[in-house]
Amino acid sequence: AAKALSQGQFGQFPLYAFCEDGIWAVQIDAEGRISAKQPITRDVIIHQDALCQLDGSVAFLTKEGVKIISGSQTECISIPLHGYNLDDTQYKPLLPEDYQSLAPMDDKPFFTQLGESTRLVYDAPHQLLHLFTQQLNEQGLHYVNLLGTNEWVMQKLNDSVKAVVPGYPLSTLQMGKRIFTYDHLNDADTLRKGYFLTRSTFLGNAWSRKALYDLRVMGQRLLPDSSWQVIVLISNDGMHWTRLTSLKAGSCRYYRFLVYSNLCDADTISGITLQYEERYTGKLR
Repeated sequence: AAKALSQGQFGQFPLYAFCEDGIWAVQIDAEGRISAKQPITRDVIIHQDALCQLDGSVAFLTKEGVKIISGSQTECISIPLHGYNLDDTQYKPLLPEDYQSLAPMDDKPFFTQLGESTRLVYDAPHQLLHLFTQQLNEQGLHYVNLLGTNEWVMQKLNDSVKAVVPGYPLSTLQMGKRIFTYDHLNDADTLRKGYFLTRSTFLGNAWSRKALYDLRVMGQRLLPDSSWQVIVLISNDGMHWTRLTSLKAGSCRYYRFLVYSNLCDADTISGITLQYEERYTGKLR
């Protein structure tokens, strides 16, 4: 524990004990004996490898999701991943033909359902928390959380993480037959095709219809041939989606953004900026 459980208790409970009945604060008495003093929370970790030390806190995986404990405070950071996700049959046909062979963005089942297959890795230099799953139906899943902003991304892997050796600032991973860390970029000269799909957003008001009049994908391209394109998906029920053919062509309640790219490893996409206006906001009388 890097933070005091309460004011004036710094150093009194230096350890967390993850037990079958919750997380306990552990203290060391004057004779050097270790004893559990009190439970901090009743959250139960899924398995012994589903936790890792962060800067000033500890991340761990429960049946409710990924949680972070700091001092005596516990926070669930995986809430943005909950809920219904999009079936790939609604967006995959919209991609160009040379992107059809890429794996679909299907993150079901959720990583809390994968039990002992999940591993947590902390990338301290980039302030990223990685969650890896073992092979599941011939695919591996990789979730990444940007600590501080609580933004999530997910991708599919051809290999699964076999072992993790925690370290600071670098942890070591064995993925398949390879061993690597996150201390360097890969190939900055080779372009790779890929795409990502955002979760649905209602742009501040879930009950009103919004019309986009400006959309920009923000990022940095180092190679002259690097490129990306964006497809806008719209829906009024959050379940059935269609493509928006042009800005201002219509208004709806929910939006998703499908971005396909041809980038090198050093290129970045940092976000999407939008400008919109609400429609049909008059009250019924």
